[in-house]
Amino acid sequence: MVNNILFDCQLLQNVPSPLCGHELPLSRSRGYKAKCLSCGSFWDLDTFTAGPNYDASYPILRSHYNPKVGENKVKTLQSWLKKLGINLSTLTVCEVGFGGGHCLKFLMEISGNVFGIETIAENIEHARSLGLEMDRLFFAHALPSELPSRIDLWLFQDSFEHLADPAAFFDWLSKNSSEQAQLLIVLPEAGSISERLLGRFWPHKLNDHRFHWSRKGLIGFLSVRKFNVSTFFRPVKYISLATIVAHIMQKMVTPKGLSEWIERAHSFDLRFHFNIGEMGILLRKNR
Repeated sequence: MVNNILFDCQLLQNVPSPLCGHELPLSRSRGYKAKCLSCGSFWDLDTFTAGPNYDASYPILRSHYNPKVGENKVKTLQSWLKKLGINLSTLTVCEVGFGGGHCLKFLMEISGNVFGIETIAENIEHARSLGLEMDRLFFAHALPSELPSRIDLWLFQDSFEHLADPAAFFDWLSKNSSEQAQLLIVLPEAGSISERLLGRFWPHKLNDHRFHWSRKGLIGFLSVRKFNVSTFFRPVKYISLATIVAHIMQKMVTPKGLSEWIERAHSFDLRFHFNIGEMGILLRKNR
């Protein structure tokens, strides 16, 4: 028992403070979590040393450029905007982590002003092929100190959990936000029923998800930065069979094998409508 405690302490000494910003020591939980004792957010020790690999293979393995996947993402975003009563016609919008750019194209057609931020160069090139102008697309690692316009609505669709340094990013975001700015965030929820029940088999436990936010941790992090909760919603998604296969097979096969499975799944024109362990939050800037 004593040896186990010593091993846990040594292991956790090499893990940085949680991104939620709480100062309490981390606790090892269920063998693979370095858990914040204050809010329940956690580092995934299984994937911590591997880290994300945001190269050209990343969007391919996740079917970012597939038209069916893009159609489902747009349909999903439309349903969320309708549920939340958000009218984009007069808003300046920025999508952080826009993937293949399908939603950016949709936003460009209905919004007054649209920008996008991405880490992967190939995703930016694909967004350009969809009609987005280069001066509206920005690399996450080379952001200008100021965007051409202040942002009214920031969109984080499955991207917030990928921020390596959210505190630094939000310092920049706050400076580029309008007085009435809102955040629409959808991400996996640490402590959700599915996360607690499925453990290592949770669909969102992936190599590129190193830190998992709890609801309490996310709200606390954003409230310190003057964004308060406007409403919670259940972010039900339209997803293809290929997307389901991609999430499952990432845990089971090599990247080459994964590509083959995804390609097979794309031949089935099936669409599913559900949510597993994700939370949706709309927040508004506190003036």
